[in-house]
Amino acid sequence: GLGISLLALIALIALAPFLGRLLAPTAESLSNTTAVTSELDRLPLAFIAGQGQNNDGVRFETYGSGQTAVFTPEGVELNVQQQTVQLGFVGANPATILEAGALLPGKINDFRGQDADNWQVALPTYAGVVYQQLYPGISLQYEGVDGALKSTYAVAPGADPSLIRWQYSGAQTVAVDSATGDLQIALSDQTQIVEKAPVAWQEVNGRRQTVPVAFALNESGTVGFTLGSYNANVPLIIDPTIVYETTTSLANFDSGRDIAVDANGNVYVVGRAYDANNDIFVAKLSANGTLLYTTY
Repeated sequence: GLGISLLALIALIALAPFLGRLLAPTAESLSNTTAVTSELDRLPLAFIAGQGQNNDGVRFETYGSGQTAVFTPEGVELNVQQQTVQLGFVGANPATILEAGALLPGKINDFRGQDADNWQVALPTYAGVVYQQLYPGISLQYEGVDGALKSTYAVAPGADPSLIRWQYSGAQTVAVDSATGDLQIALSDQTQIVEKAPVAWQEVNGRRQTVPVAFALNESGTVGFTLGSYNANVPLIIDPTIVYETTTSLANFDSGRDIAVDANGNVYVVGRAYDANNDIFVAKLSANGTLLYTTY
């Protein structure tokens, strides 16, 4: 992967008007990044389109602070604290189409390494990704909400939600918390990924009606949903959210290091990506807070 903190840069988008007031028009440094990092968990994620900068089959990636999600037609690779687990779709449509969500204005440039043939320029970013027809009549959308990876299953009228199954390869344990209904995926004794207890609903006559739903974990280790009564003739939405939990600090991962503002109010950020190569990034945001580019 790119090994970057795109989420940190998105945080600066939200803070850009504040930073423009805080910093003088002549470039000045902001040495204390506490105000920036405190905003990270409340901000959306951006999804980077894969165009050869990664292994074959990788279509999209998104990054948080020390967190990565990689999307392929077969499933999702989740990484936190340099520990990885594979979320694989069970019995899914092998010809499912993985599509980009809404196009974002920011672009990615990757100039790392000595081989210019491997450099990438102006990679697009998106607000989410969608697995179309993952199962018959069922699509799956991923987006970033409040710094967490949110998945939404859309079940068309007449489609069978019991077909939805997935499994975690590489996890130490997978269990459903009896008190909260959360799905807990332990990567180690210190780190786990949590899928929050799902919610489900239908829109009937212009009103949202809640549908009882819970995770179902069977003996083979695959996961699905148990649903209460619902109207099979009306679209159904099932909505869990993935969050990352760890007992160790993420402080040694990616961070912004310095900020400056030019005479036109554009914000420039430099920072460090704490990957194997200790790469750096440079980003430019317009005066109104739009990410214009990020270069690594």
